[in-house]
Amino acid sequence: MPDRTRILFLARRFPPSRGGIQTFSYKLSEHLSQTRQVRLHALGHEHLAGLSWFVPRTYVASLIELARGVDLVYFSDGVIACLAPYLRPFTKTPFVVTVHGLELTFSSGLFSRLVDRGIKACDRVCAVGEKTAALTNEAGVPNEHIRIVYSGIEPPEISDPWRAEVRSSLEHRLNITFGSTPCLLSLGRQIGRKGIVEFLERGFPLLQPDIHLILCGTGPEHERIRSAIDRLGQSRRVHVLGVVDDDVAATLRRACDLFLMPNVRYPNDVEGFGIAPLEAMHDGLPVVAFAVDALVESCREGGYLIPEADYAAFVAAVHGYLQSSVAAKEAKQKEATAYVRRE
Repeated sequence: MPDRTRILFLARRFPPSRGGIQTFSYKLSEHLSQTRQVRLHALGHEHLAGLSWFVPRTYVASLIELARGVDLVYFSDGVIACLAPYLRPFTKTPFVVTVHGLELTFSSGLFSRLVDRGIKACDRVCAVGEKTAALTNEAGVPNEHIRIVYSGIEPPEISDPWRAEVRSSLEHRLNITFGSTPCLLSLGRQIGRKGIVEFLERGFPLLQPDIHLILCGTGPEHERIRSAIDRLGQSRRVHVLGVVDDDVAATLRRACDLFLMPNVRYPNDVEGFGIAPLEAMHDGLPVVAFAVDALVESCREGGYLIPEADYAAFVAAVHGYLQSSVAAKEAKQKEATAYVRRE
């Protein structure tokens, strides 16, 4: 029998290609809807300015939903939880929020206070990792209200014939041969904390000249990345694909040799856990990551954790894997897949 729990699900639910938090909200609402009565209210715009109309509208809609009766109010991140203190006087329904880490780093005084108040008004706070749990506690949430709930992933399934067709198309487009041309992959929103520009400037020049880098995604750093590639004269070896669909992403995860997370510490931003490296490891693609923020949790197996900003060690890990035996590579690939499926 399906669970008839009635959940009011409030989210900033962007298209799932936009980032980890958006994908998390999108997938969670889909899965809950299969077994529970989910009443979803979500924002379909990426920029935070959209909250100026979405929050008031959602507040009124939430009051109506509460009057009709719900068993749980779920806030998919700390930003939308800013509604919690203003809904609390009208209901005793339990409030639950998932905190991803980024919400706790906003520098805007008023906005930051609204987020903090919202999180504290919830009965249970689900942190996506130990780093985020620590930030949540530092913000004033008692430890007894915090639970660590790691994010899950759901990589798309793609048939072998279609994967082969997509792979062939990519090889033709990029003028490379997967399996012969060493290829590194970075896939995700191109924002400052991902450290792509810093890697291009400080790490990529140390790589052997036959190694290529494929960059997928877009974001505020996109033009800066392109400028760095042009300035360094690396347009032949660094391929910028922009936003790619699920089939291309899945094919690249199987075709490339390593997944890179050269993250840097960034003001008012934090890697709460990391969905992209989990998807890579699930498909047997080992990760090389700097030990920054929550990557020390999400990438603790199935790859290589490197002391932050040590680009020589980062590149040495890349070279070491690429030069290892077939058996050693297969062992690391199996370790990556086993880790994600186990955890």
